Amino acid sequence: MERRLIESPSFPVEEVNRMSLKEKGPGRPPYWEMVFWWTRKPLIGARAIIAASLLPEDYEC
Repeated sequence: MERRLIESPSFPVEEVNRMSLKEKGPGRPPYWEMVFWWTRKPLIGARAIIAASLLPEDYEC
């Protein structure tokens, strides 16, 4: 079975964290507001997790 990007050490966790902070601002844990039901699209953290779980491990970010 082929590994996914989210399972690989090359997944850019620090970059996703940095972008998530910019998107929602400081003061709240990143998981607290990962997805809102009233928004048009999922936030950067949710989009990164979904994409990384679908992409192959050798995908270049």
